Amino acid sequence: MVSKGGYKRKSMVGTVPVGFSYIETLISKEDKQKYGYSIKGSLSPEDQKLRNKALIVLLYYSARRISELVGRTIKLDVGHDTWPGVKVKDFRFDTVKGRDLLIMNVRILKKGKARRGSIKQVFREVAIDIHWPLMSHFLTWFEHQQKLGPEAKIFNVNRSRAFQILRALDEKVFNHWLRHQRLSHLGEYLTPFQLNERIGFWEKLDPAISYVHGRVSAYLDAGDKVAK
Repeated sequence: MVSKGGYKRKSMVGTVPVGFSYIETLISKEDKQKYGYSIKGSLSPEDQKLRNKALIVLLYYSARRISELVGRTIKLDVGHDTWPGVKVKDFRFDTVKGRDLLIMNVRILKKGKARRGSIKQVFREVAIDIHWPLMSHFLTWFEHQQKLGPEAKIFNVNRSRAFQILRALDEKVFNHWLRHQRLSHLGEYLTPFQLNERIGFWEKLDPAISYVHGRVSAYLDAGDKVAK
């Protein structure tokens, strides 16, 4: 698929879901990366590693696009639209049925709106259990950014740099790769309706259906029942 800007967009067709352990592997690889002090914010090499681990964790658990987390500017016929990315103030902690949650309020980028000269403002809340594996990486970085105030961006990188960070860990990773993995993992347990309501936010149900593959064990169990 070729976008309006002329670049070829990566297709999700044929992308095989990896196991959760591979997400852990990506994060562990970050410790081996070599950085100097960053130009933006003068982050130390260790701080950059903390930030990058937090980026991987939030991209995976939120299943959001890189642009929705770090921001982007879209050129329109009437000027341009800028979303700065999520900030400290866009997060809050809550407890639901005994579970400690981090709630992120994020702008959902709607495909095709720019072609009509405007951007539809759609915000949704994404809930993440703070006790899920790997969340400590994000919470450590979140505390770091909280010290800068509510207007501080969580990730002070643009989407090109964020993509480079991921590609340095695995050249097979593309810009929606973590989103695809998370949706595929959840699709093993959620119906298309649940997937769309809680994390997809698509205007049509078709995208959600494509992620619901069904566990092999559930398929075999169903076959046993039919045979009886």
